[in-house]
Amino acid sequence: MNKRKGFTLVELVVVMAIIGILAAILVPTLMGYVKKSRLKQSNANAKIAYNVVSGTIGKYLIEARSYDYEGLEIDCTGDAPVPNDEFTREVYSSMAVNGKGSGIMYIGVFSVGDKTDDDALFIQWRTTESDLMVGQFPGASSDIDNVPTWKTYWTK
Repeated sequence: MNKRKGFTLVELVVVMAIIGILAAILVPTLMGYVKKSRLKQSNANAKIAYNVVSGTIGKYLIEARSYDYEGLEIDCTGDAPVPNDEFTREVYSSMAVNGKGSGIMYIGVFSVGDKTDDDALFIQWRTTESDLMVGQFPGASSDIDNVPTWKTYWTK
């Protein structure tokens, strides 16, 4: 009578095959969740940056000062030196409180009508210079396959 206890090689292979199949199903699903969470975070940062820029523009309007902010790119990662001009420094200081590695914002303007007075502000945000995950406000995307490209306005 054989009293050996343990698993046979066939049983181990079957278990490994089942684990492999489950991993093949779960890993792409989890990667999708990671991308969606990164996009949501980028969109949230873009909205915060939008509020900061809007507030700074409002302050300048109240003080009867003007500033050409269209096409401005502000690096708030802490890798670039603190900006020299007052407007950019105010926006930078407000965003840099999030700590080193905060991100990079692009301030753009898109036309919503025939008049230049109808132009509207939009902000795009990415965490690093090479990051392809671009958050945007307004017009934020929730679809990871249709993420806006850097420095272009995109709407749903």
